[in-house]
Formats: sequence, C-alpha cells, structure tokens
Amino acid sequence: MRMEETLASPLFLLYRSMSSRQSGCPRSAHTMANVLIVDDEEMDRVLEAKIIEDAGHTPFFAGDGEAAMTMYKENDIDLVITDLRMPKLDGLSLIRNILAHNPEAAIIAVSSLPQHLETAEEYGAIATLVKPVEPQDLVEAVEEILGKPPEAGDAAHDDWGSGL
Repeated sequence: MRMEETLASPLFLLYRSMSSRQSGCPRSAHTMANVLIVDDEEMDRVLEAKIIEDAGHTPFFAGDGEAAMTMYKENDIDLVITDLRMPKLDGLSLIRNILAHNPEAAIIAVSSLPQHLETAEEYGAIATLVKPVEPQDLVEAVEEILGKPPEAGDAAHDDWGSGL
C-alpha cells in the first residue's frame, strides 16, 4: 500500500509528526525513485520510509514477502529494501522471486542477524545492512545503487539519533 493509504495508523501519525520537523535540510524538488520497503515490523517500515522520503524518493510498504511480490509486479519499483525474517514469504525467497521476475532488480537486504546477510548476497541482494539500520548508511546504500550521490545533509538528520 502507498503511504497515503495508511492514514488511520497510529504509526502514520508518528511518521507525519517526524515529517513536519524542520531539519534545515533541503528537500528534493522531485521524486527520484520508487522504493519498496518490506518488513513485518511496522515501526521499521515507517522509519525507513521517512528516511527514503527525506532523500527524495517515494516509499511503498509491504508487511510480508507475498504482499511485496504483488506490489513489485503492480508498480514501477526501482529498489527493494527487504527484511529477511518475515511471515508468509521470507526475505530470501522474496529476493529469489523478484530476481526471477526481473533479473536486473535492485535489492538491499536488512537483518538483525548478520550471519543471514551473506546468504542474502548469495541470493542476489546488491547490498546488505545490519539492523538497527543507521539512517546515513541506508541513504548511502540507496544512492549508491541508484547511481546518485547523496546530497549533503539528505536524510542524515541529527534528530534521528542512532539507528532504527
């Protein structure tokens, strides 16, 4: 579902309150990429979406691999950021399925279990990040994969604290 469709969620209200903070960082005048964030933890999805949006991209959400695969097929997704441990269809299976559908797909795997990230790379993830994800690390990985250098200050807000 698109971010705008989560208006009833209490976490969306948190997202909006964080979004209204004045950070002094210029926002991009245009959206650069559609980024699908896949995680069964709603708070992680919301926080990663805020980071992605602050970097000028449009975040899409999915809470499990099955929903993510449907969303990937139905939308013009440029990059997938997926957790590895999820219900219904885990992140490794999602990586395999997305790459079977589109061998050129760009995927970042995230996990609190670093030992699983090497397997994600073997499955085809372009980059991996250990949870809790540092906002600047996420922005740098996204921009490196998309071929656009991060602008000074983009999504590296001092008010984020450390990690998701």
